[in-house]
Amino acid sequence: MTGYRPIADYGIIGDLRTAALISREGTIDWCCLPHFDSPSIFAALLDHRRGGTFSIRPVNGVRAEQRYIARTNVLQTIFATPAGRLAITDFMPLRGSLEGCAESETTHTIYRILQTEGSAVEVEVLWAPRMDYARAETKIEAVEDGWRASGGEMHVLLGGLPTAGELYDDGFGPAVKARFTVTPEAPMALALRWNGLSARVETLAAFDALEETVRLWRG
Repeated sequence: MTGYRPIADYGIIGDLRTAALISREGTIDWCCLPHFDSPSIFAALLDHRRGGTFSIRPVNGVRAEQRYIARTNVLQTIFATPAGRLAITDFMPLRGSLEGCAESETTHTIYRILQTEGSAVEVEVLWAPRMDYARAETKIEAVEDGWRASGGEMHVLLGGLPTAGELYDDGFGPAVKARFTVTPEAPMALALRWNGLSARVETLAAFDALEETVRLWRG
């Protein structure tokens, strides 16, 4: 086992300015922010040990299937578990017009919405950003409502975790891991923001952003 997945195992999300590759195992293994030619923050696609990743998956899940919401760039990764199904909806929010990049607006955010069907599902999150293709030293610190990772001249925020999470060193740099339960009655949203001011995530606002993004892609 090399730790590398076939490229066919990845779906892609984007906001017309950059993109992220997400595997069928719920890992973001490639992403440059805020633009396509910006340095990477996740690059496990190139180096699965040092490159950096953002993983969300059920503790007792099996390999998932992926699909796009029809006529959009919104990606869903769906896991089957003994308790029920976990769906992760990944997207980068858009506003304005999609007639051209100059007319659209983006907040340089990645939303990851978690929903379950059947029963409660225990979920495990690993957040290990590595700035500038892992060349810059990455530091992670707890902030109000989440975590802040910084390196070089950039930083990213992670918000929405229902638990504080644990900061540790994975041997190649700092990482945050958390474990919590998602119920059918209470979907939740995690958000990664580039150079954001606040890590706070409102689940209703995430669903509003999803609705607007779906509308724009279909328009």
